[in-house]
Amino acid sequence: MNIVLSIICFALAIWQLSVSYHYFRVLQTKGSAGTSAFSLLGLWQGIVVAVIFVIIGATAISGFFNPLFK
Repeated sequence: MNIVLSIICFALAIWQLSVSYHYFRVLQTKGSAGTSAFSLLGLWQGIVVAVIFVIIGATAISGFFNPLFK
């Protein structure tokens, strides 16, 4: 069960980083003075969520969640 959880979390982290990178490229190429300041907060939040998924996946591989799945 831990392996499944870690694979899902790593896949979500990769997807989230990919979406954040593409959004960054859109902001970089098409952003203007009319672009909302909250766009950067959304970009930052996406990166933070990806890091959280990586941490959860790494702790699942290490067996930290074993007592929860017994």
